Amino acid sequence: MRKLWVGLLVGVMTFAIGGIAKAATDTSTVQVTVAAIDALVVTDGGTITLDEVAGNNITGDPDTTARLSYTHNFATNRMITAEVLAGGMPAGTQDITLTVAVAGGAGTVTLVSGGTRYGSPQAVWNNIPRGAISDATVTYGASATASGTEAGSYTFTVTFTSTDQT
Repeated sequence: MRKLWVGLLVGVMTFAIGGIAKAATDTSTVQVTVAAIDALVVTDGGTITLDEVAGNNITGDPDTTARLSYTHNFATNRMITAEVLAGGMPAGTQDITLTVAVAGGAGTVTLVSGGTRYGSPQAVWNNIPRGAISDATVTYGASATASGTEAGSYTFTVTFTSTDQT
């Protein structure tokens, strides 16, 4: 009888262990796509007042009201450029020089000189690794000669662009 119980017990254990070892499996695939992030936001600047006697060179107090924020996830460094496009030049006779600088960036660059826009984008920030720039101060400066500029308000449209570092 003892042999019968041992045989029955071994048979039950073999069946139970064999049932566990034969579990069903399957696989599933999921694809995750990460889109390139290239987000650049620059707020509007304020007003620079040029007020001097005719014939004198005049320089207004810089405007620091604009802010720049930028985020990217590219594997290579990026840069930000600024320019005044032909359509962004104000009408009227003026010899205004317009400069821009971004805090932490490449320093002050000239976008318009003596009423003539530079024909190519100027780098305002170089070698930006992936990550974010947050709320950097944009400083605009302006100067002119009072005799070469008619009285009036001149609005310049500055275009900022992110691009591959060259």
